[in-house]
Amino acid sequence: MKNPVARLLEVAAQQHGLFTVVQAAGVDVADDQVRRMAATGVLERRAQGVYRISTVPFDEQTELMEAVLWAKGRGLIAGESGLVLWDLADVNPRKIHMAVPPGYRPRRAGGELYEIHHISVDAADRDEVHGVPVVSPALAIRQAIDWGVAGDMIEQAVRRAQAREHIGMQTAARLLVRLYDRALPEKHHGGGDGR
Repeated sequence: MKNPVARLLEVAAQQHGLFTVVQAAGVDVADDQVRRMAATGVLERRAQGVYRISTVPFDEQTELMEAVLWAKGRGLIAGESGLVLWDLADVNPRKIHMAVPPGYRPRRAGGELYEIHHISVDAADRDEVHGVPVVSPALAIRQAIDWGVAGDMIEQAVRRAQAREHIGMQTAARLLVRLYDRALPEKHHGGGDGR
């Protein structure tokens, strides 16, 4: 049987060097073994229940995968962070935006790094980029519009998504209409003194 680090590496290799204690148990590595390896520097504790194999280099998706694992695999990278993962816009979100199912309340240390959105995401709008679960490009753009991302970044995202054939012309048009509707002042109907 392979040594514990080799077994963990098989899991972590698919997740940018990261794994959870639940996944470790799934390959017969006990919690106390994980803690000992962390104490000796073989592993690095990244969040409650989430570890990284120290020799695996960080990449652009490591923090995004860490966010998904922090939410016990129930989260999807969403909105502005989804635009980053899909490489659709030159945005730099302050926090990692993540969609989690309604009613799911992750209450774990590290949550201050994430902007949690409680929404249902249809199966058709779930995808992966470099192994990281993420909402579809169209949904990421729609969320970014609704969550207030700058209009020029939305336009860039729509252009790139269409050029890469992630979205068609009709979807692009609907997203741009949604963006431009956001910019219009609220219309007041009826009531008051008629002005």
